[in-house]
Amino acid sequence: MSSTNKTTNYDLSQYIGTDKPTYLGDYNSDMNKIDAQMKKNGDAVASAMSTAGTANSNATQAKSQAETAFKTATQAQNAAETAQNTASTASQNATTALNTASAANNKANAAKDAVDKNVWVTSGNIVKPAYMSGNIVVKYNAFLKSLVFHCKATIAGSDIPSGTPFATIPSNIMSVLDISSARTLDAVFAYVGSSNNFVSSPPFKLDVNGDISCNLNMFKNQNLLAQSFVPVDDWR
Repeated sequence: MSSTNKTTNYDLSQYIGTDKPTYLGDYNSDMNKIDAQMKKNGDAVASAMSTAGTANSNATQAKSQAETAFKTATQAQNAAETAQNTASTASQNATTALNTASAANNKANAAKDAVDKNVWVTSGNIVKPAYMSGNIVVKYNAFLKSLVFHCKATIAGSDIPSGTPFATIPSNIMSVLDISSARTLDAVFAYVGSSNNFVSSPPFKLDVNGDISCNLNMFKNQNLLAQSFVPVDDWR
């Protein structure tokens, strides 16, 4: 007869004293159960090993990808640092070039200013017709800081008392001279009388408003000749 009891997990035969086991029935049945379960176990182990192998392969691949990603990131960082260094160098070069260009521009402007200033500003005839006939011309050069005074005139109408203005330098020149007190025009002046005899002349005075006068009386019909180059750099 079959076994009275069975094992808990695989239902294999467990006998008691009164049981009468048979090979064809009990034994063969138990062997079939054991064989079937071992097959399942073997298949499960094989499947687990395959899964583990796949997992290991995936892990290896993931590691390789991670290493590649790390290498790529490192290369990218190196490239970024190189680009930053290149940009920094380019910025420094640009700053240097800008400074050089600025210095060159300043020199060019200074040269232009020098050229612009090296121009003679001419007054035109500034003689006062009430006192003289002829021409009195003043020229000013800002670059040379010099005043040129040229006079070729005849005292007409009446005598000119000492200190009486006989010419006035225009405001466009006086504003540049910007004097705060009267100045002396040290020049080669000479009176020429009716007999053309030269008479030495004292300095003439330039007032802050541009009036030019003499500290001596000048008489009718006398000729007044003057030519002067006056440095004015120390006038201010």
